[in-house]
Amino acid sequence: MNGRQQQCKDRGAGAGLPLLILALSLAASFSWLFGDIVSSGNIKFDPSNSGTPSYAVTTTGLGIGTTTPSTNLHVQGNAYIQSGNVTLGTSSANSTLHVQGTLGFGTQTVSANTTLSGNSVVLADTPTAGGNIVLQLPTASSVTGRQYMIKKLGSSYTATVSAGNNGGLIDDMGEVGLTTSAVGYSFLNIISGGGNQWYINAMSDNGTLSSSDNLVAWWTLNESSGNLATDATGRGHTGGLYNFTFANNAATGKVGGGLTFDGVDDKIHVDMQSDVDNISPMTLCFWAKQSNGAPVGVDVMFDNANCTAGNGFYIYNNTTGGGNTFLWAFDAATVFTGSSATIFTANTWVHVALVFDTSATNEVLVYKNGVLNTSSATGSGTPTKAISTNRFTIGSFTNNIAYNRFGGVMDDIRIYRKALSAAKIFQIYELGR
Repeated sequence: MNGRQQQCKDRGAGAGLPLLILALSLAASFSWLFGDIVSSGNIKFDPSNSGTPSYAVTTTGLGIGTTTPSTNLHVQGNAYIQSGNVTLGTSSANSTLHVQGTLGFGTQTVSANTTLSGNSVVLADTPTAGGNIVLQLPTASSVTGRQYMIKKLGSSYTATVSAGNNGGLIDDMGEVGLTTSAVGYSFLNIISGGGNQWYINAMSDNGTLSSSDNLVAWWTLNESSGNLATDATGRGHTGGLYNFTFANNAATGKVGGGLTFDGVDDKIHVDMQSDVDNISPMTLCFWAKQSNGAPVGVDVMFDNANCTAGNGFYIYNNTTGGGNTFLWAFDAATVFTGSSATIFTANTWVHVALVFDTSATNEVLVYKNGVLNTSSATGSGTPTKAISTNRFTIGSFTNNIAYNRFGGVMDDIRIYRKALSAAKIFQIYELGR
């Protein structure tokens, strides 16, 4: 070995110690890092070297764009998958996106002029006294493929969905008005096709719905205190209890709570709003359990006519002479339009639905426990109004004329501005069966 070779050997031997120390140090570092992954603890990543981590693995899940994931996979921001399938809740996919379980959407409730954002479900709850509102869509080309499901709630004011920014269109229209009135649309499903065009996937015609869009008054009677029976539709048809309270008379109902009427002077007065004036066709349905102590005679259950010709209706059960006839009369008995025998049995819950269908020669149909009562009769004449803004009274005539009041328990009283189908009536009956 010459001198130069020996020098190189000595230098190599001298360099080996620092390299060994470096290797041991790296091994120790990786051992510590991998130990944290395997055992426990959070791992945070700062790929932009900004000093603020934006990715994390925690005991809850993987966070992308967030260091505090709330689910197994939590993406704060946009997610882009170029190819392949995404599966949630299953290990096998049969489509590009396969969800085994429920799928939720971001929901936004608005009650003022609003430019819609990234929430797919929009509930337009227009103010009862604040007038109409406008829901402005984003430019279609900026959100190609986005869907909105927009539902109108609340009062009779209009929520206008507008694509008017930059000349946008909704199926060649500049805007679509949503309303809960009997004539119009209350639901809109649209998708952006790019450019300036939004396309309508579906709309609901209020005239064909038997859902909440046509439910104009609903007294659940679930209260446990106070003297007000709340209208669950939010339309303001709140009823005032007279001579009794929920604290003293609340009872077990068929759909939640119920309310006991003593058959002497208990009644509920409702000052009806303009949204019920002259609605036709209509359906009134309710649960009732008449007590065996109810007086014999005409037991008035509902009154909207105030016993004056030309407006509204009244409903009663006539047990005079040992009979049991259920009657629905319009215009202070000048128009008799429906009767049905043997509806009530003492101390037994019965579901009753009365359908006034102007498309069928002013026919009145009576349903008992979800089934059409074939003994119903149809009278003659045309009532001026099926229901009016006269005071609506539950359990008595409005003006306290000499007839018996209803004695027993009532529950789940509903008024629809639609002649409900037999299937829908049976579905409502099933809720309390």
